[in-house]
Amino acid sequence: MLDRESGFADEAVVELLRRRYVPVALDVWYEERRKDPAGDFFRKVVFQREGMGPDRTTQGFYIFGPDGALISGWNNRDLAKLRERLKRTLDDYRPPKAEKLDAKADAEFARTPPAGGLVVDVHTRILKGEWPDAADAWQKIFRTASGRDHLWITQEEVAALSHGEFPKSLATRIARFHCIDDTRGEPPLWEKAEVRELRCDAKPAKGGSAIDGAITEPSYRAGVLREQAIRAMQRLESSMAGKVLPSIAVGHLGPPKLSKLLIEAYLLREALGHDIAKMLAAKAADMQQRVEAWLARNAQIVSLVTTIGIPLLRADDGQLRLTRGPRINIPPAPPDDAPSPIDSDAVDAVDEADYRPTLF
Repeated sequence: MLDRESGFADEAVVELLRRRYVPVALDVWYEERRKDPAGDFFRKVVFQREGMGPDRTTQGFYIFGPDGALISGWNNRDLAKLRERLKRTLDDYRPPKAEKLDAKADAEFARTPPAGGLVVDVHTRILKGEWPDAADAWQKIFRTASGRDHLWITQEEVAALSHGEFPKSLATRIARFHCIDDTRGEPPLWEKAEVRELRCDAKPAKGGSAIDGAITEPSYRAGVLREQAIRAMQRLESSMAGKVLPSIAVGHLGPPKLSKLLIEAYLLREALGHDIAKMLAAKAADMQQRVEAWLARNAQIVSLVTTIGIPLLRADDGQLRLTRGPRINIPPAPPDDAPSPIDSDAVDAVDEADYRPTLF
């Protein structure tokens, strides 16, 4: 914060850092706590500083090599000292060989922006402060310093904003974490209980309109929610492993023949495996036996198939056996309103899942 108005506002310092150094700015709260190679490297560097101990702040300036060897470390904002140490280090410095740092990160402290969301730069400055006369240059810097932070906005919040809705989650985040004075340091953040009233408004983006949050129609909102819905279904399926019927073909999924083909493909995959080459090499009789054996072990699938109107046609000791539910999906009636052919002489007119040996 303050260094942007002092040392890092100096043209000579900026030029040195830009051309001769690899500048890095870190939040020491994270670096002191993270348990990964990067955290170990940080602690290795800062604890070489003269007089450093567990009760002292790790904030400050550090010049070090890629091997983690500290060249110079200090914690004050003297501009002359900063210039002098940056220049002196370059006089006889030769970079040593160093091993590549393991990129594995501590999951507890590895913060990643929300997928599909936005990261907004937030700049803070006190615009209308009533100050007494500045006694020295540092007091003046204190009054003109600016804070910088980042506001994360989720994909769902972006969608709501584009339609003229201001999500409460976003308003709360702004109030708690960004309505603070961070121009001179890192202040405490507001607790949830301290935020007693919030009001934020948004105008819909050009071409957008506010829509009822309780109704999801084919829209941008539906596209945004799709990923969340899929993750929720995957979690549910995982928690109910072995208790949830597979989603093969349900309801009015196109013509009955499409449901029939999807069901047949599903049963072949479950009985024979995912290897298409092995599936094609299997003999018809063996294929039928394996499908029948799988159905015998999974009676709930027989129930699922037949209850959506797709019967199962099987051969049992030379006899045809049709397993059906309370209704059968049949072709539409002919133009002359004659009955649809569903008797045994015309069984192929019904879109049944067919497991006679001759069909494999």
